[in-house]
This record gives sequence, structure tokens and C-alpha cells, in this order.
Amino acid sequence: MKTAVIAVLLAVIAPRPSPAQAPPPGDPDQIAALASELGLSPAQQASLRDLSNGLRKARIQAQADIEIATIDLESALSADDPDHKVVSAHIDRIGALETTLRKRRILTMLSARKLLTPDQRRKLAELAPPDVAAVPPVPPVPPVASIPPPRPPVPPRGTAIRGTRTGSLEVMTQPWADIYLDGKKIGVSPLRIDVAPGRHVLKMLFRGGSARTQALIVEPGQTTRIHVKDGP
Repeated sequence: MKTAVIAVLLAVIAPRPSPAQAPPPGDPDQIAALASELGLSPAQQASLRDLSNGLRKARIQAQADIEIATIDLESALSADDPDHKVVSAHIDRIGALETTLRKRRILTMLSARKLLTPDQRRKLAELAPPDVAAVPPVPPVPPVASIPPPRPPVPPRGTAIRGTRTGSLEVMTQPWADIYLDGKKIGVSPLRIDVAPGRHVLKMLFRGGSARTQALIVEPGQTTRIHVKDGP
């Protein structure tokens, strides 16, 4: 019963896609796909690739942070007497991450359009179909909020799944980093270890003090590979 209530609460606060707004087209991948038609120079194409890669990295990091925040929210809601301030803080955190990602997406589109000449921008508006020009909403976080009550709850991070084989975790970083799994140090990168199947939180503490945190799921009998480069 308690699990069902938590699932309902998470479903209620889960972000819902807002109606697509339609600013001028400018997605860097969309523009790059029309390189020949627009007459893009090699320098323009290289700048578009940089914008696209930067947005992809930001999206991956934001989705990992949102997943971690969702796990923390689920834990707070599971308490016998949930603290309203703690729950509210987790909800605000998830909303802020989603807003930051949406802002990064729109600013990237503006930067991509700024790379074009006026003639190229006019031609892009003619070539791009109306539905492509719309800014797609940030996709909702799939995991916990969509779990229907009849299904068994997802095991907590760091919990082994009974009756299954272990999985493997391979971590490679540049530069090297101290590696923590579910709050416990497991070694220094590069490393490869056997891990209990299930949900885990990986933290990489780089020399110099910077850190990366990532949520992951280890499948039985499979290897989960994490390759991270610190810095720009």
C-alpha cells in the first residue's frame, strides 16, 4: 500500500511535456544535416559539431543528476513521517535541473543560428518543416514515476537481486580518479570489478577536487562501462 502511494505521488509531480513552442529553427544537428543545401563552410560545420557535443554532454549529466535526485525524493517519501521541507527541496532540485537543461537547449539553438549568414538563415527557414522548428520539451524522467503499483518496487541502490549472477563495472577516467560506489571507495581508475546487479550511484573524485556523480544500473552477466573525461 505504501509503495502504491509513493508511486502515485511521484507520478503527480513528474514533469509533463509542455506544448511545443515554435521559435525559428536552429538545432545544430538539424543545421548540420542541411550543410550542402545551406552551403556551410568547414569552419561552420566544426562549430556546429562542438555545439552539438556540448549539448549532448549537458543532457547526459543532467539526466544522471535528475535520476539521483529522483532516488533521493523516493527515499524521502518512503519515511514513516516524510519531512515536508526535505521533500520540497528534492522537488525543487529536480525542477531546477530540468529548467537548466531546457535553457541550455534553447541557448544552443540561438548560438547555432548565430553561426549562419542572413542568407543561410532565410534558406534554413524555408527548408525546415514547421514541426522540426519547434523546441522539443525536455523528456520526462522515465524510472520511478512511471512504475505502476502492481509491479514490485525497484531494489535500492547497492542491493543485489537474488538468484542472479553478478555483473561487472568498468570505469576509465582521464585523468585518474578515486572511485566510490554507493558511498564506499572501491579503488582508483582505471578499474574493473564485479558488482551486485541492481541500481548504484557512482562517484568519481578527480585530482584537483572536481567530482562527477552518475546513477547506473548493473545487469547480471553484463559489463557496464563508464568512460569519463574531466574538464571541457
